[in-house]
Amino acid sequence: MFAHVPVYPGDPILSLLEAFQADSRATRANLSIGLYYDDDNSIPVLASVREAAATVAGQSAPHTYLPMEGMPQYRQALQRVVFGADSVALRENRVATIQSVGGSGRCASARSS
Repeated sequence: MFAHVPVYPGDPILSLLEAFQADSRATRANLSIGLYYDDDNSIPVLASVREAAATVAGQSAPHTYLPMEGMPQYRQALQRVVFGADSVALRENRVATIQSVGGSGRCASARSS
């Protein structure tokens, strides 16, 4: 049934990681996914991340899903960063911001004309 479907060649970004792992040179650089490695070639856990994880773990509130548009406080803070705290568009409520999942570092807001 699937004989006509070509074999998937693989993800080009993940293939960068495979090439990095196969490279034995000390001067190699990981050009795949934006992770920081220390001198021991390990991914360190930042103290701020440990503290945040401990804070979340210590909360007795349930960990529910965010609303579809994301956390309101985060979206409002992002709008101030992107457009400026004194933005006319923000004062006139002409900015819509959505928080989405993913690790791409995408930062996007939309302003209506």
